[in-house]
Amino acid sequence: TRKSLEIYNRSVQISKKMKKVFKIYIVHYKKLVERRKAIENSLNLSGIEYYFETNYDRGNLKQEDKKKFFGDLKDSYKANFLSHIKCYELLRNSKDEFALILEDDSVPEKIFYKNIQKYLKQLPKDFGLFFVSDGKNKFHIPLYLRKPFKKVYKKNNQPVSWGGAGASRNADAYFISKNCAQILYDEFNNENFTTDTSIDWWMNDMIRKYDISVYWAEPILIETNKYESSLK
Repeated sequence: TRKSLEIYNRSVQISKKMKKVFKIYIVHYKKLVERRKAIENSLNLSGIEYYFETNYDRGNLKQEDKKKFFGDLKDSYKANFLSHIKCYELLRNSKDEFALILEDDSVPEKIFYKNIQKYLKQLPKDFGLFFVSDGKNKFHIPLYLRKPFKKVYKKNNQPVSWGGAGASRNADAYFISKNCAQILYDEFNNENFTTDTSIDWWMNDMIRKYDISVYWAEPILIETNKYESSLK
């Protein structure tokens, strides 16, 4: 229909502006084929370059993969953690200055494509992490702290009642700078490094340790809670 064609043309125009700005890395569990299809349907229309990270299968992790973890952390969380780290490695080895990382339950829709450039214009160039989803915990900047026309808010690294244990906003949808990716990649690959927690909790520790600049999008640009968590 004419309306569908107009929507498609607008998406193409937007994507021409965006596809040279950032690449999208998607943390994906291969068995969740319906999630991959949904996210591909969205991104293929946009024209944005993307990559699915599927190297770490929770059901078949090698001992070498597990050596960084201790305690009773489930293999699903280990595989998820390793997949994020792999995305950091790919970004640090690329020519890009930053990238968007999505977990496969975070599907960009019209609101994202329409508004992302406005948000990126407000984002300081020296940012480390920029969370564009409210995450599974539904964290939001409270109304009394919001300002007219402001879309990007600096988040301090301390626990608050409305924002969890620090500055991370789960790990469902966030931009990361190359510099920050390098920091996190190097920390994880330190020969003495081990952890007993998930990627988002570890992020909070790293944000505090390295004083990483973190920002939150409000209103959010990507809805996350469309599926039941597959990490349980």
